[in-house]
Amino acid sequence: MNIPITMCHGITWQPKPKKEQPYSRRLTEERFENYFQIASEMGFESISYDDLELWRTGVRDLPEKPIMFDFDHPDWSIGRQIEPIMAQFGFRGNLFINTSPLEKLDNPYYMTWDEIQILVEKGWHIGSHTHNHYKIDYLTKKDPTGGLFREQLEICDNLIHANLGIKPKDLSRSTRPMRSC
Repeated sequence: MNIPITMCHGITWQPKPKKEQPYSRRLTEERFENYFQIASEMGFESISYDDLELWRTGVRDLPEKPIMFDFDHPDWSIGRQIEPIMAQFGFRGNLFINTSPLEKLDNPYYMTWDEIQILVEKGWHIGSHTHNHYKIDYLTKKDPTGGLFREQLEICDNLIHANLGIKPKDLSRSTRPMRSC
């Protein structure tokens, strides 16, 4: 079975560059609404990584047309703008959190732990995205033993558990998320 997986970071808030690439289009509320409307009209139903795991182990069937909506970083727009649009079409998402920005009080660019908890209560799946958002290849070059990478993941997982009561099983640090063993 082929399952489409989308990945983005939220609504583009950065100032518009002076010269955009011709194929580059900024992500706006309207574009997200258009995407979710098209997915809904095509009959897609959103699933989480837990749903996927239950299907893989034979515990549960997937919908006829599953789709995964993945978001990297706890960008403020995900909870305040994107989630309401998704809910309008019956969708929920998977949020991979890098925890360092959440340690700063009143960071206007990121969600708060309370806002993320609301997503959890609405059925969103939460995964790790390391603590400081370092690239894995950078960490493994700096420390080939994997110690720095494990440390980044452990800090992230511990903060997610302390603030949300969730022990993450999934990690997004490459082009697609990985389930931990």
